Amino acid sequence: MIDPEGGHQNSTLQEDIKTFATIVLKVLVNERSWQFFHMVPEMKLSDLKDLIEGGHGDEVLRLLFQNSSGQWTLHWDEGKNTLLRSITRFKDGWYFSGRYGKGESITSTLFELAQVLMWTRISKESHTQLSNFFSKNLPYLNDQLTVGDDLLTLKWVGCMVNTITTCVYFSHKVYGYLKIKPKGEEAPVLPTLITCAIQLTLPFFSQYGINPKPPEWFNSIESTLNNPDLLREIFERYQTENGDTKEVDFSSCKSLPTDFNTFVTVAFALHLHSGIFKRVVERRGGKPVMRVIKETMNDITDLFQQKFFTSTTDTDGETKRWTLDINLYVKELDKNQDDIQMKALTSIVYYLLPRVQTGKKTSTNSTAIVINQHSDEQYRSLQVLMQKFKTTSFDEYLQSIINDTSVSNKTKSMAKDLSSKKNAFNVNLLEKCYREEVDIDGR
Repeated sequence: MIDPEGGHQNSTLQEDIKTFATIVLKVLVNERSWQFFHMVPEMKLSDLKDLIEGGHGDEVLRLLFQNSSGQWTLHWDEGKNTLLRSITRFKDGWYFSGRYGKGESITSTLFELAQVLMWTRISKESHTQLSNFFSKNLPYLNDQLTVGDDLLTLKWVGCMVNTITTCVYFSHKVYGYLKIKPKGEEAPVLPTLITCAIQLTLPFFSQYGINPKPPEWFNSIESTLNNPDLLREIFERYQTENGDTKEVDFSSCKSLPTDFNTFVTVAFALHLHSGIFKRVVERRGGKPVMRVIKETMNDITDLFQQKFFTSTTDTDGETKRWTLDINLYVKELDKNQDDIQMKALTSIVYYLLPRVQTGKKTSTNSTAIVINQHSDEQYRSLQVLMQKFKTTSFDEYLQSIINDTSVSNKTKSMAKDLSSKKNAFNVNLLEKCYREEVDIDGR
């Protein structure tokens, strides 16, 4: 990763992330950022500044750049942070401000901005490309419907960020499956994948711009996405062909992506999901199974240099063709070979419309069982409490109670019992149960 002074550090990736996380935080609350406090209220930069000045800087850094185990991380090898996972976790979908589960003060736009700032430090190539993307007034190759306002700009940047993170997540899965060696003995995997994904993705969003006039083929898709009757027809046809019996709430059609940038971003993520995994996971907590990928690669960057890949299943031999280049994918949509437009539309309709969750029926008059998730504040409080149980200071506190002659035997017994059991508190398991909705058996 790039040293703040322009050189390189001989340090571990964890140490680099920790160093640059502090720098990113200073940038976010710097006086130069104050102009954005009111221009982009969705980021809640003023709230962030208040947290830092109130002495909560370490907590903010943890939320932005650490995983549930307290390790410094670049995040995007984890499925829980991906676009598709967010869509299934929250009814409000992609645009839900708390979709990363970081509390009220760390909105999704703020979290993504912090990650982009971190990306500028992972390589000189990423720094140059991102700087040019945001600072140079490059002419769009596509006509624009309107001049971009703040909200359209946020959506445009969100599409760009989520396309990059989608590429990183799925390329990391392929990297692990094919056991590709990184270039150089000590080359870190995630920074390399992020750098490659940035180089492949930014030209597309630079070309189309903030509010592009969509190509002609998108007109019929847009009209379908705004027509509940046609959506019902698509879904029921899918059910007939695949033996699916789930119910769908068609009143939530308004959550479907009807603008061009959002549509291609979501469709591209589903394109990679179906191309790399055997199935779209329907049951909560289900783990996707990799398809058979027969390509051989000498270096991790080959993932992004090859235009298309093919994958099959080891059962029926079904072949899928996929690419990590969103620009190539959109060109395929334009050609519409093998009815790829309808396949993309069907995937979006089936994946995005919230399914009605029903419990086991005990009678013909049984009703749906609705399970409500607790608030982020409750989860965060429990997580912090479990972490405090494992600190040295808490051990010393319990021991002081046990050794105190003025304390009752009952209280001492309770302290001894807690001391023996506190190591069983598992923050990672809490994350799985609460955030990923997976129990100890992975179900």
